[in-house]
Order: sequence, then C-alpha cells, then structure tokens
Amino acid sequence: MSVPTNAGTGFTRRIDPIEWWFLGFPRRVSAALNLCVEGAGHIDPAELRRAVAIASRACPGARLVRRGRTWVDSGVTPAVTVAPGVPAEAPELRTPLPGRAGRTCEVVLFPGPQPTVVFRAGHAVMDARGLLWWARDVFRVLRGEEPVGATSAATFEDLDDPLHRKAGESESESGSESGSGVPALLGVPPGADLRRQLWRRRTIEGTVPALEARLAAALVELSGHAVAPVGFVVDVRPGHPGIRSTGNLSLAVSLDLRAGDAWPDVDRQLAAALADRTCRVDAPGAEVLKAPLPLLRHIVRRVDRGARRDDRHSLLAEVYHLGPVRPGWFHTDDFTAAAGYALCPMEPGAALSVVATEGDGRTDLTLSWWDGPGMAERADALLDRLGAALVPQETG
Repeated sequence: MSVPTNAGTGFTRRIDPIEWWFLGFPRRVSAALNLCVEGAGHIDPAELRRAVAIASRACPGARLVRRGRTWVDSGVTPAVTVAPGVPAEAPELRTPLPGRAGRTCEVVLFPGPQPTVVFRAGHAVMDARGLLWWARDVFRVLRGEEPVGATSAATFEDLDDPLHRKAGESESESGSESGSGVPALLGVPPGADLRRQLWRRRTIEGTVPALEARLAAALVELSGHAVAPVGFVVDVRPGHPGIRSTGNLSLAVSLDLRAGDAWPDVDRQLAAALADRTCRVDAPGAEVLKAPLPLLRHIVRRVDRGARRDDRHSLLAEVYHLGPVRPGWFHTDDFTAAAGYALCPMEPGAALSVVATEGDGRTDLTLSWWDGPGMAERADALLDRLGAALVPQETG
C-alpha cells in the first residue's frame, strides 16, 4: 500500500540522455536496481512504511514520475510490500519500474528465516549509489534518527564532467580493438529472453584491494581471448563533493585488456585512463534525446535481438564495485544486518555483469545473465573461479 504524504516538494529534475535510454527499454523488461539488506531479527512492515515515507520526503528522487522530459516529485511514498521466499528467486524483484502507475521506486520486505529488505529503483531515476543513500536514510529513520537527505537536482549536463563529455563517441573514434564484438563468456542459452534473468551470488571471506582490477584481469584470463574489452562503472560524485543526488551520476567506461596482464597492471591502466580521459565512455550522448521513446524501444529491441542471435557483445563483462556497504548502517533495535548486496538487471544486448560490495570482513559478488539450461551451474563455476582469484588481505 502506498502512503501519501503531501502534494510533493516541488522537486524536479531534467531527464538526461542515459535516463532517456533506460526509458527506451521494452516495457516488459525490468531495468530496476535491487539493493538487498539481509540480517537477523524483525522489521515491522508498518514501521518500515512510515520510515520509507519520511526518508522519501528527504530523498524526493524516490518519488519521481515522468512528465514529458522532466522528473517530478509525485508526493506519493513508494509502495512497501511483503513477499515470501528469497530475493534472488522472487518474481517481485523482476517487475518493471517504472510500473503501470508510473512509480519508479518501491521496497519489498522478505520476512523469512533470513529477513531481507530490498530497495528497488528504476535505473532511469537512480544509480546504485543513489539507491544506497535512500536505503541508509530509511534505516536512519527506523533508528529514530533524522534522514540526511539528497535533494540536488543536478544532472551530468549541469556538472559538465570531463568524463561525461566523451559520452556518445562512436566505436571508431574510441578505438576499440573488439571489432564486431566478443562472444558471451557463459554462452547464450536457447530461447534467451531478458524477462528470464539469472542472479547468482557468492560470499568471500575478507576484503581485497583493487577489487575491480582483480576481477577484470581474472575475467579476461578465463575468456581465452588475447584481448577483450571490459567495462567498469565509475561514480563521478567524488569529483563533485557538494552534490548530493540520488540521480544517475555514474558512467560505464571500458578498456581493452590483455590476457596475462597482472591485476596491478590493470589497476594502473584503469587509473591512468580515468586520469587522462583515454577510456571509452559507454553511454549515449545528447543525440539520444531526439529519439521518441517508441523509436528508441525499436532500436533497443533490435540491438538485443542481434546480440542474442550472433552472440556478439561490445564487452566481455562489466564490473561494478559499489564499495563499502556496512552492516552497521542498517542496524535497528530489532534487526541486525549481516550484509548488503546488489541484484542488478541485464540490459538489452549487454554483457555479463558482476557487482561487488564489501562489508565487515566479507565481499559479496553477484552475477547477472540470461537464464536457461545449465546456466546456473556455469554461473556458479565462474563465481567459484573469480572467488579463487581474489586473495583476501584482511579477514574478519
């Protein structure tokens, strides 16, 4: 049940190119990010609804609806529902956002043996960092604290970020060595369909430095390719410390990596490419805003069909290190959090995705790919090999 607050805060934000691209996904495809907080104890649904209402007023990006080319605060609290089962298998986490009523965020409570709260946001309104900020505010309210809030309406266009200026460059301009693309690391199952996605998870004891570089180096080595393009998600907020926004302020960048490169070499390559702006930015430029959404959906479907038919993808994999997700951020008097991890959607035509979060003395990896015969076993085997490539430096 949605809990109405007031008529809205008057908050608005322009829809930027990457958000317009996400809105162009086929309607039945869920471009929703899922941040899962699991632990032990009890969370009362009524108290959770109240906390979501208060935190969402402080983070109006959780209450947005689309009005033309603008996001507008609807003044309506995201729905909070209670679901059976476990998150990775729950149909509730596969429903599209924005939903039929145009709502873009919601919360799902799984009160089973290992209670889990899942914060969901349509990728068109939030990135994973924004989702984390909203979730932390909800738990602040549950503890009786004041929410910090995130009220900036800044977009990439406002920030004039130097990395974002490379968005929309053509493949020929960016100099990719992948040519016509690379085959999927896990293969494309028969009848692959974005509505049937597989999520697998692996928990590793300890934390490791240069996690993204280690994962990328291991993926290229396992691929059997001499050179393969790997994507990395970069949050630009650290370069703009005065901006506190839940919006999409992360970019996907990519590098061609060579098999045999040790992870310190990959780490240096990534750092240098970001500093010199020599990496490719895998994001649409402002031109995408000229495409009406029906045309954009047609283009996205065509891209996805081509990737599945030809088993060719612009990247070998995309690696995203969300960074610390401390259990202490999500404790209450009645609930003790154990871990936070992300279940991210596959994008049409996209490569395999590996997302990492770090807690207190542990690292959680989640993998997203098409579901199909044998896919779960292949994904588990890949996660085992990736886990073996991560040498813990600090154990809990």
